[in-house]
Amino acid sequence: MLLKALAGTAILGVALAMSGAARADDDLIDATNPEKLAEIIRGFGSARMDKAADETPAIRGRIEGNAFSVYFYGCNDRHEACQSINLTASWNMAGATSLDQVNTWNADKRFGRAYVDDQGSAVVETDINLSGSVTYENMEGNIDWWRIIMADFKANVIDASSASQDEGEGKASPVPETPATTTPAPAAEAAPAQPSEPAPAATPATPAAPAEPASAATSAEGAAPQRSPFSIPRKPNPGN
Repeated sequence: MLLKALAGTAILGVALAMSGAARADDDLIDATNPEKLAEIIRGFGSARMDKAADETPAIRGRIEGNAFSVYFYGCNDRHEACQSINLTASWNMAGATSLDQVNTWNADKRFGRAYVDDQGSAVVETDINLSGSVTYENMEGNIDWWRIIMADFKANVIDASSASQDEGEGKASPVPETPATTTPAPAAEAAPAQPSEPAPAATPATPAAPAEPASAATSAEGAAPQRSPFSIPRKPNPGN
């Protein structure tokens, strides 16, 4: 009876160990399962699956009103088994954000990097290496850091740039001085007209040349198309 009890205990222990190992494996996160990453992001906001321009997986998310994309890198020829991810958010500032503002933000930040792209949009992004997997808790922490990065960048760069621009546009234009009104002096009494010889007939004026037709307005030509305040930049080619 004792041997049977020991055997039963041993079998139960092995079963529990196997169950624990299975749960541990389920809790590991890597870039090979994009939907699992999207599930974690949904714990902070919203997320939907999509594809990047090169057909690799992509996630479109939004946390605390800030929209962003997750791009996958190091994938195989079938766009699977990816190794790392890039999280990126951008705001179309039409040049309102200066390089000095972005450099100042970058200077004292360990997580996240920012730049102004060639279209004048302010961009903030971060990369996460998932090769070899991380725990579920670790990945949640990474997404929480990303939430903080976006919120800090928006408050200290995007909102600050918009406030500076609004302040500049709100300055009152100088009001032109109104010339003083003067009372005209009374006209002097006219002297009696003296008889004079008749004036020679005026030479007929040469008719003016007809005016050139006005050219059509071209203010709309060359105008840059308006982009969404949260427009998402296209994923660059892998390796660049």
